[in-house]
Amino acid sequence: MVSPMIARIFAPPACGALIVLALPALGALSALVGLAACASSNMLVGADSNECINVPWHGYQVDGTPVQLLYCRGHRNQFWSIGNGQITGVGGGCLDVQGSAPVDGAQVISVTCNGSPSQHWTVANGQITGIGGKCLDIQGGNKSDRAPLIIAPCNGSPSQEWEVH
Repeated sequence: MVSPMIARIFAPPACGALIVLALPALGALSALVGLAACASSNMLVGADSNECINVPWHGYQVDGTPVQLLYCRGHRNQFWSIGNGQITGVGGGCLDVQGSAPVDGAQVISVTCNGSPSQHWTVANGQITGIGGKCLDIQGGNKSDRAPLIIAPCNGSPSQEWEVH
C-alpha cells in the first residue's frame, strides 16, 4: 500500500519561508500551508524611537525591498534572526546595503542571502555595524513610521542606537 502523503525535504526551509505540503489523497488541490519556524528571532528596536526595523512583506521575498522603521506590531516582518554575521528576516531575506558598498547614506534593503560582505553585520554595544564599519542609521534622524534605514559613519547619535527584544 502506498502512503497517501509523501513529503520530501531536501534542505531546511529559510526562516519565515512559505511551506506547502501537497496532500494528493485529499484531491489535486488539497494542501497544508504554513511558515517555517525561525530560530531565536528578535525584534530590532530603535532605542530613541521605540519603532521596529520592518521590511514590507508581499507574501514572498522581493529582492531590493527597502527596510524601514515602523511601529512595533509584532508581525513576522519585524522579526529578525541574528547569526553567522547575518541578520535574516521573513522569507529568508538578509539585510544588505544598496550597491553593496560602504557609501554614506546608502539605503539598507532586504535581498536573498548570498554571503556578500554587504550582508555581514555585527550587533554589539547598542549599535549595528555593517560594511566598512558603518552604522545602521535612520535617514535624517527621522523617527517617524516608514523612515528609511541607511548606513552612515558611526557617531553615537540616538538614531544609531538599537535594542534587541
